[in-house]
Amino acid sequence: MSTSTRTPEPVPVPPQDAQWFALMLLQHPHKAVQTPLVVAVVAELLDILRDEQVSDQDAHRGLERAVHLLRVFAGEPRRSTQLPDPWAGQREYPPSAVKLAEAAASRRFAAAWLRGTPRAAIRTEPVIRVVDELLNDLQWQATSRDAQAALRHAVQLLGVFVTDQHTTQQRR
Repeated sequence: MSTSTRTPEPVPVPPQDAQWFALMLLQHPHKAVQTPLVVAVVAELLDILRDEQVSDQDAHRGLERAVHLLRVFAGEPRRSTQLPDPWAGQREYPPSAVKLAEAAASRRFAAAWLRGTPRAAIRTEPVIRVVDELLNDLQWQATSRDAQAALRHAVQLLGVFVTDQHTTQQRR
């Protein structure tokens, strides 16, 4: 009887924009407003509002969803956890047109959130990455205060998906 050793499957590398967004949201939430994901949501909203093929009702729904999500990032600046991380660092990250064009995960999220459903949006890489980073932070933070701050930021964002879904079901 031979025992074969099973090689672990390679862990997929998340897109840089999704990883950057998750780190900024959890560790430097005041900087998250300049991540490709937030800029992509605004760009997608602009496309929806300008597109005459989109019905007034769908455009209004997209606007509501964008405002609902962007409120998460418009709040008071919070204390940064200032964790050393090769992705986060201390630099600002204003996305250029080139960086935004390369941020495919963010554009997919923006389209799913504004044109699709919350169920579709939660399966996009930026949202999955937030949950993955949160799990990492909860397991490895040096202090419970930093872990709690990461949890607070993630729950604020993830709550948008739950609230919107609940609101949509109530309207039917």
